[in-house]
Amino acid sequence: MKFFLLILIMVISYYTPCFSENTGSDSDFEGAEIAIPKKSVKTLDDTKFTDHYSDYSEFREEEDAEELAAEAFYSLGRMLGVGFDLGVAGFTQGYGTMNDLGPRVGLRVIYFFGISFAVELGLHYQKHGFHIYSSDGFNAFEGTNTIVDVEVAGKYYFDTRDWSDFISWLNPHVSLGLEFLTITIDAPYGPATPVSGPNAYMINEMIWSGAAGFGFEFKLFSSTYLSVDAKYHYGVFPDEDIYEYDYSFTGDMWSVDAGIILYF
Repeated sequence: MKFFLLILIMVISYYTPCFSENTGSDSDFEGAEIAIPKKSVKTLDDTKFTDHYSDYSEFREEEDAEELAAEAFYSLGRMLGVGFDLGVAGFTQGYGTMNDLGPRVGLRVIYFFGISFAVELGLHYQKHGFHIYSSDGFNAFEGTNTIVDVEVAGKYYFDTRDWSDFISWLNPHVSLGLEFLTITIDAPYGPATPVSGPNAYMINEMIWSGAAGFGFEFKLFSSTYLSVDAKYHYGVFPDEDIYEYDYSFTGDMWSVDAGIILYF
């Protein structure tokens, strides 16, 4: 019995300092700051990388370019135009000796798809004095040659914003088109033709022709322009590439038109 009591006292004596040791009073923790480790958080602004899904600079540049093009387009005041032309037309080579220079009148409608590209529909009428005289006085014909010209053409206007003020005012452009010509030659025999000669030289044909040219468009008022266009018309004309009545049936047509165009 005494032996067990002795062991119990020894065990209690061994563990008593652990429970009785003073580790500090509550006053020791008053006003103390507890350091809490902070977690580092990065934002998108701190990251140094380029993401094409989040980079909008290219889209802004495209939008700015489109806005500038639209402003330049509408500043010209050109969208849909209607014009009246008055000009002169003639022929080259052998046709030039048979046909006199003739007046040319017509109408045109122009529609712009942008600052540079446009399509033009034109309808023109021209009339020439027509004559064929042989060296011996026979087979002489005198009359008229009338032509109705229906044309569809594409036009390209040069962007002159970075050019000089004078060139910008000239507003140069080029055109390329396809046209349908109705040619009517009415030439009864002339006074030099003997009675035994033919009664008339008559042609009434319709041909396709191509036309290429250049021109200028001077701005007169806010929506009114003065247009000057020179064109070369290439086509296979009646009786071409033959030699008869001391004449060579060769050549092409040319025209110069000046007109007033009103844009809407």
